[in-house]
Amino acid sequence: MASRYDYSQFFTEERNNKVGTFESMLSGIASGLIAIPKGFFSLGASLMDLGVNSGKAAEVEKFFDDLTDFDEKAEATAAGKITEALVNIGIPGGIAFKSASGLSKAAMLAGKNNKYVRLGNKNLQKAADEALELTTLGKGRQFVAGALGGGVAEGVFVGDAEKIGTFGDLLGGPTEIDRSDTDPDATREILNRIKFGTEGALFTGILGGTGRVIKKITNRNKGLDTANSQLDRWIDKVAEKFRARSGKTQEFFDIERQSIGAQAADANVARNLSRELDVDIDKLFPPMRTVFNKQSAKERTKFLGDVNDALLSGEAKLGDDGIASFGEIDAAAKQRVIEGIRKFAPNAQVAEELEKSILGGLSVMRSKWSDLFSKLGGSLDAQDIQSFKQLFGGKFKNYLGSTYDIFQDKSILPWMRYKPSAEAITNAKDLFKASAKEAGKDLTDLEAEQIVNNVLKTSGLPKGLRMDKPSDALFNIPDFFVNRTALDDAVKRGGVPRISIRDVASEADQKVFNDLFGKQKNPMQTMIGGMAKLSLITRRNLFYDDLIKKNDEVVANFRNATDKTTVAQPMFAKSEAEARAFFGDDFQRIEVIDPAQTLNVNIASGASNPFGDIAKPFFARPGVAEAMKATSLNTQSPGILGRLYESLVLYPKATSQIAKTILSPVTHLRNFVSAGAFAAANGILPAAISSSFFFIRS
Repeated sequence: MASRYDYSQFFTEERNNKVGTFESMLSGIASGLIAIPKGFFSLGASLMDLGVNSGKAAEVEKFFDDLTDFDEKAEATAAGKITEALVNIGIPGGIAFKSASGLSKAAMLAGKNNKYVRLGNKNLQKAADEALELTTLGKGRQFVAGALGGGVAEGVFVGDAEKIGTFGDLLGGPTEIDRSDTDPDATREILNRIKFGTEGALFTGILGGTGRVIKKITNRNKGLDTANSQLDRWIDKVAEKFRARSGKTQEFFDIERQSIGAQAADANVARNLSRELDVDIDKLFPPMRTVFNKQSAKERTKFLGDVNDALLSGEAKLGDDGIASFGEIDAAAKQRVIEGIRKFAPNAQVAEELEKSILGGLSVMRSKWSDLFSKLGGSLDAQDIQSFKQLFGGKFKNYLGSTYDIFQDKSILPWMRYKPSAEAITNAKDLFKASAKEAGKDLTDLEAEQIVNNVLKTSGLPKGLRMDKPSDALFNIPDFFVNRTALDDAVKRGGVPRISIRDVASEADQKVFNDLFGKQKNPMQTMIGGMAKLSLITRRNLFYDDLIKKNDEVVANFRNATDKTTVAQPMFAKSEAEARAFFGDDFQRIEVIDPAQTLNVNIASGASNPFGDIAKPFFARPGVAEAMKATSLNTQSPGILGRLYESLVLYPKATSQIAKTILSPVTHLRNFVSAGAFAAANGILPAAISSSFFFIRS
């Protein structure tokens, strides 16, 4: 059936003959190849026309111009013109550069080996030998010869120097092309080629030198990052700013990326399990009901505590091989969770589903923690494993469950910092007053409040993972408060007594400090916080352990290799003499990493970080040493500048982004309107679908 519209207007001859960019570029390649012999024969014809003007050059150019229409298609787009010029200049110039460089090198080596006629003066011969030796000066001469050869080739084989032009056309000067509006002139044609070739020699040298630098940077087999040449070191120093591994060796970079990836995977597991648990608990306690019903909020808090207790319950064990096992969830804790689910679930079917989901999620989380503890135990020696094994059962719950709000909310903005509840502060004040009274001293309300503020100000968590020490919060106390602890005398640092919550004798008193510091009983927070602490300390120590093992392997291969340039170079040396043997004079001492031992796994005082012992220094090339220093900085707190950036930039920006996107009705309306308009502009009109379909069929 004939259409009611006339589409012939869209198929004009001009539209049919339009050359696309891709076609123009392909034509540019073909035209550039044809221009190479054209330039050669045109130069020969111009030489024949000198003084005679027989028109041979014009005939040659006409022959090549009429040969194909590739040149016309290439000139249809800028991309085609550039492609044609690059092929016409690059192929003969590149070949000539390489050939001339090779001939120059052969000539210099031949001269060095006395294959040329030499002058009789022996001192002159010796000086010539030194000058021709292919060191930096010899390579420079070889490079100049290649550039000159490339320039000559470009001047000879360029198809049309006047069409391509020179930089002299843009800037002026002696290389400006003469385009006089006269009949073809052989002399002008030859002079233009000389100008073009002169510039070609310069830019061929620049491009050739750039290519060699790039080749050195990208070809690791050249050992650029381990070279002793000052020039190569400088090139590598510049290049490291543009590559992923920076100044690190490939072996170091691979191990580091694997460690970062493993830590990210650990965090992802905890986030997913925490999110799933949160969704399940919301099914038992819908958010709106919890907000408007205080009794529901209390019941939810109690249920979260029961789930948290179940998460950290059971008997944790560590085998002689360092493999950890958390066993089954404690039966009583498990039963409390099941009873809570059945009590608050809307029906029996939902209760059964939530029971499987919640308890299953807790089991998966415990197995992930078990895997990390097993990896951590596997990095210790046999003696440490035995000590680890004896203390592991009690440490498991204590370490993973020690998550406090006071150490999470450390913003420099006062209104964003953690603030204890008024009830928690009052209970703490009453505790100190009672302790002082037992010691024969009366405290005023103001003095008790000052002591509580000092406790909050001096609170902190223990460094690393100490098997023989509790992981609860530490804080300073007044001397008289020792009467409420299980200690004869508190440990004093700087003359001030300092204890852990676990040192407080009464469980009721321990609860006072747990409430004061905001100890979490939320299983979602325990999952995320516990995984973050355990993953950081495990992956960091495994990272150092893997580095040492890999370095030992590389050192063995390096020592046994006949040609040291064919194998990877060691990452570290354990003495200055060994470093000089490995790296020459290009090395430095690695700074002590994590001197505060914030991430150490200690049984007593034995450190798991081999780079943290000042008495046993390591040495490495500057790139690796700086990378290790950066690793050390990553284990430390962000400091005042980092906290300023987080509090004054990141948090306000995140808040504003959420306010103007997720929480903004105007944004959602705008998105709906703009998406609808875009669909309509593309012809998607829901109201016109039926009529459009009918029109297509007709």
